Amino acid sequence: MNRKALTWLRRGVLTGFLTIFGFGCGPSLLWFLNRGDEYKDPAVGYKFAPTEGKKTVTVAVMVSAPNHILTNPTMQGVDRDLESKIGSKISELSKIPKDSVITIVDPSKVDRMRQENPQLWNTASMSEIAKSLGADYVLDVTLSSLSFYDQQTGREICRGNATLSVSVYDAVGNGKPLTQYGHSSDAPLRDTSSLPVHLYRNTYLDRLATEIAFKHVKHKAEQERELTKQ
Repeated sequence: MNRKALTWLRRGVLTGFLTIFGFGCGPSLLWFLNRGDEYKDPAVGYKFAPTEGKKTVTVAVMVSAPNHILTNPTMQGVDRDLESKIGSKISELSKIPKDSVITIVDPSKVDRMRQENPQLWNTASMSEIAKSLGADYVLDVTLSSLSFYDQQTGREICRGNATLSVSVYDAVGNGKPLTQYGHSSDAPLRDTSSLPVHLYRNTYLDRLATEIAFKHVKHKAEQERELTKQ
């Protein structure tokens, strides 16, 4: 059984037991930043930070999804879109309130590895992949389910819903994850007459990316608490 098969098996079990509910209504980053700490404080995750002697940390974001998601006409390219959005959100959040210390590996570089070196991609450990990409860490995300429509009303009402699993690996490790967790996201209802699904898709993926990014970047309140201790 290759690395990808083992990963899917592990995540299937993980998702069944670990379901961490997403944040409240509203996709905007500003809205998230002004919420109370009880909503922003992730119970799980791994906060990316430079190791001793370094000023920056490099992270590669990878998103995968099963065929039943990717072959859905409304889902085409959703894995790459979410991959890019998570990286952008992590970079954006790390700039608040100070200069960014997190560099995201260009998604096109990750994609080239997938296409040009499938043997490494399918058989190497995540630690080896991190090294090949010049990353300190890999944030590995797998979508288990994803929908942009409310299940009770068919295609009349948009309601983003997703379940996924997340693992973090480092380049100096033995290929075992530093942390693993499940995440579930359920967005408010939106009428498709006011927001067509192709536009809603972008809004919801932006929200989902922000939810994940918050688990791996120190948010504003955490940073301010640290400053008061100095």
